[in-house]
Amino acid sequence: MTVADGAARLDNGHLAGSVLKFKDAFKNIIKFTNCSLLDAVKMSSSNQAKELGLKDQGNFLPDSYANVNVFDNDLDLCQTYYQGEPLNRR
Repeated sequence: MTVADGAARLDNGHLAGSVLKFKDAFKNIIKFTNCSLLDAVKMSSSNQAKELGLKDQGNFLPDSYANVNVFDNDLDLCQTYYQGEPLNRR
């Protein structure tokens, strides 16, 4: 597989999948559906956690994991917290 010019391709030239980054997908869901920021957050967190049966994730409840992404006004990632602890940015 080769990634070039924004596309992942197999050796035979067929598309192998998406190379879209999550932050861009997150921005796109708001742009193309005109949904609210809150709805986009739910789509990428609590709704998925519920669907997967992850009761201790995707929410801000006691005894839940504090896994949080903090974004700026342009929806660019500023900080990530995993189980309540900040992760170092690369």
